Amino acid sequence: MEVSVMNTKPLVVLIQACKHSVITDKYSERYPYPPVGLIYLSNMLTLNGYAVEIIDLYLAPLSRAEFIDTLRALPQSPLLIGISSYTDSIQEAYKIAEVAKETFTETPIIFGGAHVSFMYCESMEECPAMDYCCRGEGEALMVELLEHLRFGFPQRPDILGLVYRDGEMVMVNPQRGFVENMDILPFPYYTELMKSGMQKQEGLVFVSSRGCPGGCIFCASRALSGSKYRFHSAEWIISMLYYHDQTTLNIFGALDDSFTVNRSRLKKFVAYLEQLNIHKPWSCKSRVDVIDEELTELLRSSHCKSVHIGVESGDDEVLRTVEKHITLKQVFNAIRLLTSNNMRAECSFILGHPTDTLESMERTLILAAKLDQSGVVLSVAGICTPFPGTKIWNRIDEYPLKMHSYNWRIYDLSTPIFTTDNFSQDDLRRAYFYFHYQCKTGQELPGLTDCKHTEYIQQVDELVRSIQPKSQKEGA
Repeated sequence: MEVSVMNTKPLVVLIQACKHSVITDKYSERYPYPPVGLIYLSNMLTLNGYAVEIIDLYLAPLSRAEFIDTLRALPQSPLLIGISSYTDSIQEAYKIAEVAKETFTETPIIFGGAHVSFMYCESMEECPAMDYCCRGEGEALMVELLEHLRFGFPQRPDILGLVYRDGEMVMVNPQRGFVENMDILPFPYYTELMKSGMQKQEGLVFVSSRGCPGGCIFCASRALSGSKYRFHSAEWIISMLYYHDQTTLNIFGALDDSFTVNRSRLKKFVAYLEQLNIHKPWSCKSRVDVIDEELTELLRSSHCKSVHIGVESGDDEVLRTVEKHITLKQVFNAIRLLTSNNMRAECSFILGHPTDTLESMERTLILAAKLDQSGVVLSVAGICTPFPGTKIWNRIDEYPLKMHSYNWRIYDLSTPIFTTDNFSQDDLRRAYFYFHYQCKTGQELPGLTDCKHTEYIQQVDELVRSIQPKSQKEGA
């Protein structure tokens, strides 16, 4: 781990919590990215005169003893320790906070991230070592809190978005607004060690927007970041790439929920890539309802090699009820356009939506499996999970759901959390097992029902036959 801390500056330690389990060692292979959120936060703190140390427990898992040794090796006691956690790692984050508090008894600890943004009162009650919670975006809040810790101003009640303890009481301040002008944020700084890791895997990655105009019931992005799509300009992005010496990187990727929402920005970005002779392969995420011939030509001409799209279901009625606002016709069209332009479509699917039936899940599995077997499309599938902040979580009483667990550790997209009258936990396990194991060995149908899905399979087979890249069609 690299330490580049100046003793003359107050130190802030930012920790990415990790759920230690049998999959931890494989995590860096599945998600080989540095903690982008903490990196953006650290840049803002550095800009305001603080030294920052990031400890990422996903990419560099530490035992308890190793973690304590890492803290003790710091050149000074931190002014503040920040811990970011996903829902499935919140229990481990509590333990991390306890160890950190034992090591630095006078240092306050603040939690941030999606989980505590919605479950802040519960988290404060469950973790006595937690002094503060950050609801939503943390850049401005963290700067104000650090100024409070150093100088006593602003007062804690005046720091919007802050949750804090006042004796035995948990105080919840009004929510803070969002950063409107994204270009005021500094470029993300990656150490040489981080660059080396990205170079071996997916190349340089960045996030260039916040907020989601979509309203999918299974996603908390809109609740966390707002419905307004806020974005860095094309000039900011291209300058950031040059700042990181683009010539030393083989590939780069945008991790935005949807990089292509603003067509005007995309056109400018593609034009800058051409003007500056940046001809590196890259990847992004998009939505099938914005993918058309113009968009795919823009992406293809700029050497984009893969585009992730959320398909979520192989059934139009399910897509309607989960408020995805897309159709299978649009899905099929988007996949044809991407693959015909020599780009890989990376499709994500969800099993066990509140409105799913066994038949609709089978259609989802048939579509996902056949696309994955095509050789030009990558499919991934997980189990619907009602994370805090999602519409499913907020509407649990409105849906005919039977909740089976509130153990956050198993909110991991592979464990059934709820069932309905239409499917059981075993049904979900069988569906998940089929996609990840059985269909790889050639089993044609999931076997959840006796339905043959003959007409549907014909439609999918026709799609698969139509998605050969141009180079393959011309050579045929």
